[in-house]
Amino acid sequence: MQKDPHEKMQGKCFLTGVPSGLETHLPNGRDAIRVNSPACGVYEISRTMSVAIANRSSEERLGLAGAVRQLTEEGYFPTILTTSTVESLLDGRPFPQNTTDQVNHFVRYLRNKSARPGTVVEIKTSHDYPIMFAHSREEFEWLIGKARDDGYIRLENEAYSTKNDSTIGRKYIVLSPTGWEHSERLNQAKKSTEQELNVDRAKVKHWLLEEFRPKVLGHVSLKVQAGELDEAKAVSIASLLDDDIEVLTNKEGTFDIKDLMEVLGFVCVWVVVFLGLEITAFHPLVTSLAATIGIKEEVRRVFGFLTSREE
Repeated sequence: MQKDPHEKMQGKCFLTGVPSGLETHLPNGRDAIRVNSPACGVYEISRTMSVAIANRSSEERLGLAGAVRQLTEEGYFPTILTTSTVESLLDGRPFPQNTTDQVNHFVRYLRNKSARPGTVVEIKTSHDYPIMFAHSREEFEWLIGKARDDGYIRLENEAYSTKNDSTIGRKYIVLSPTGWEHSERLNQAKKSTEQELNVDRAKVKHWLLEEFRPKVLGHVSLKVQAGELDEAKAVSIASLLDDDIEVLTNKEGTFDIKDLMEVLGFVCVWVVVFLGLEITAFHPLVTSLAATIGIKEEVRRVFGFLTSREE
């Protein structure tokens, strides 16, 4: 009898090998595994990719781990990892090019975790190294040392340390005044980039109502005809869809990058969760939206991990 290929990885992150929570029975019969990794964050990986990922280079797995962790921290999870989306994620996300970029990632992370100046942020170097796209705990600790030497952070271990800190590499870090100012410059630069995207909200609403809504309701109708869904449930789904579209589009002004991410996330959830389709069904919808609002490159840049490489 052939062994289950997932048996030896049971309880471990497919990207880092860190002990993780796995969920193998997902709603709507999705043939995937949901992983809650203390290193990477939350992602769903298809069973095909869960086997193939072992053949990826350590650099590629590192890039995926860092990208999933970043998306989880930003509130966009689970990241879907399939054969096509892994390629797009590796191609579409801006990865650090040098140690300065890695330290900047860390400074932004600390700033997002700090409600006020002087906030102490707990870091576990045994698990948190994907924050800086580091290969290991040792590299992560070296980069933390660089951030300290650059004047961006201050270590508070003496005041907060406990007996098991050395085992898991727990550190308590505060952004210095220089680090706080640097984080504001980095965030301002990021905000300026986001504001480059100006999309007419009416175009997005038109696409949702005239292209996306009919496709969803058409699929619901097929389920009713096949006896998989009753009429009352179909009416309820249509009402929920209309309410969601109204909430998304009933705002003033133009779309920015965050608005676009919200719309794409909404479409993905409807396709995968509510309709129970494969993530590949999401790809032509993204292409259609990008064509309607004229921002194909921005869609690829922001949500490359959900779009097909061949689009």
